[in-house]
Amino acid sequence: MLLVDVGRFHRLKGTFFEHRTDDLLTRAVAERIEKALCGAKIVARIGDNDYAVLLTEEHPEQLAAVVRNVLAELKKPFGVDNDIVLPNPCMGSALYPFDGEDIQTLLRHAGTQIYSARQLGGAGPTAQTAAASTAP
Repeated sequence: MLLVDVGRFHRLKGTFFEHRTDDLLTRAVAERIEKALCGAKIVARIGDNDYAVLLTEEHPEQLAAVVRNVLAELKKPFGVDNDIVLPNPCMGSALYPFDGEDIQTLLRHAGTQIYSARQLGGAGPTAQTAAASTAP
């Protein structure tokens, strides 16, 4: 699973954007995530600027490739109603069963990665799983 925090959109939404523009931006983010996934995955908006992505990848290497694809799509500028928005996306990932066996644990693991990346001033991606961090 991936958690995606689009970043600066939170500060921009509700300031100079109209409600219609907020909706267009929200849709554009979801479309870019879906485009980067290239397959039957589930994308859900779970917060103002947060999206959860359920994946079928089973190995850390596969997950890392997905993270790179999504991040590359989301770093591109968004053009919405004659405005250009430069996102600052950050992602966290969790791989079942390595990082947890229930949804709460997986979400917590991915959320911690986002928090850590933001504290370091970075955008991510963080695709470190428990399996990868304990590998010899």
